[in-house]
Amino acid sequence: MSSPPETQNPSSDMTAVAEALGGSDRVLVTTHENPDGDALGSLLAAWHALAQLGKDVRLLLAGTIPLPREYGFMDLSAVSRTAPADIASRTLVALDCANARRIGPEHDRLLEDARSW
Repeated sequence: MSSPPETQNPSSDMTAVAEALGGSDRVLVTTHENPDGDALGSLLAAWHALAQLGKDVRLLLAGTIPLPREYGFMDLSAVSRTAPADIASRTLVALDCANARRIGPEHDRLLEDARSW
């Protein structure tokens, strides 16, 4: 008889994320290409939360497709379509992505260039 597969402990996952972000002064937050409202909301919420913790936060969206007008009420002025020059000193936080490819066509470069934890 085989043992049931081990499940990840959400509490330890959250602890690992908190420790990684706590040790990072510079953060790059992104979400999937062609983001919808929940992705943009998550992006802005992370930006505000990390900034309140004193982090230097940059926001990144892949692609050039304009955002739908329905999100015009969101202040997305801090969002950039190009990675910052200091990407190697930033910890990458990808929100609302089922896998790395959802970040966009340059996902490999982002994962290589940004700090990993």
